[in-house]
Amino acid sequence: MSIETARLLRWISDEEPEVTLLCASSNRTYPRSSTPVRLPGCISEADYALVPEMLACGAPKVLIDLESCNCRATEAPVESDPSEKPQQSPVNQVEASGSDAEQANGGRPADEGQPNDATGMAHENRQAGSLKDLAAQRTQSWRGLLGDKVLIFEGEEPRFRKAEVILAAAAPLSRRALFGLGSESNLPVDPSLSADERLLNALEVLGVAPERADKFAPAPEAAALQANGCTACGVCVAACPTGSLTLTTTTASGHDVTVLEHNRTTCVGAGECIRLCPESALSLSNPLSWTEVAQGEVALTSLHTAKCKRCNATYPDDGEELCPTCRRKMQDPFGYWLPPGFERNSNG
Repeated sequence: MSIETARLLRWISDEEPEVTLLCASSNRTYPRSSTPVRLPGCISEADYALVPEMLACGAPKVLIDLESCNCRATEAPVESDPSEKPQQSPVNQVEASGSDAEQANGGRPADEGQPNDATGMAHENRQAGSLKDLAAQRTQSWRGLLGDKVLIFEGEEPRFRKAEVILAAAAPLSRRALFGLGSESNLPVDPSLSADERLLNALEVLGVAPERADKFAPAPEAAALQANGCTACGVCVAACPTGSLTLTTTTASGHDVTVLEHNRTTCVGAGECIRLCPESALSLSNPLSWTEVAQGEVALTSLHTAKCKRCNATYPDDGEELCPTCRRKMQDPFGYWLPPGFERNSNG
């Protein structure tokens, strides 16, 4: 679900309203004492960090309106097979003989087993029910994580003095923002970060321990990386879209030690590091908990390294002055060869 999160949180930070969150499908009205905020989709599809961020930005409570959810799951259209014969027009279908119609229907009468309006309505109701159930599960998860700051809306529709519904995708400017007295940089959270970072930052502002997220929140996106056989080539560092992998070299007792570190908080589990590693040194271990993600940077592996005298590349220290690539070039200056990963894949 894509919304202008920064603008919405800026408005909440300035106004500090008690927010009532509702789905895009809701068509009910709300009393003037509430502040309804309509999402562009279903509550079940909202970013999990959104409600904690609302509370972190000053909303005293967030109420969830589950009763008015009428959202239906979207289904991809079924593409027709070009090899199939074109369907008959409704007129031709009526003129078709009864035997032909029965044969096309597997030997059953023409009207048997065909979908009708009641069947289609039942299917839509199942879709709506499934999304509403998911929205209820997400609400219970928020309530378990955040306590009585998240409630279920149970108000009645007013006859007069109805509240204006705020669109989450186009939140209004607050009075402070109109006079240039507020900016996104003053927010206690940063909605531009990864989903894991956003949730952890909001929980820190609210004073909620990551261990509570282990019990109630969905699993984090961060990958549980482990390294075996790393050569400090740096391919994974360059491949990571969020810069969550770093290689740091320090000198100890006359030897260079290179450490591959993984920032679990900024990792989004893209998997490019695993896919592109020429040595297949990276793999996944057991899924991470929120407590482990909150630890931030962890060392995956460390190795003694040296700097190549010719190309200045870092390589595992084996007592030679040149890296393996430069040594091979010295032995066969006019030859060529495939990287280790390509050689292994071609043999397999």
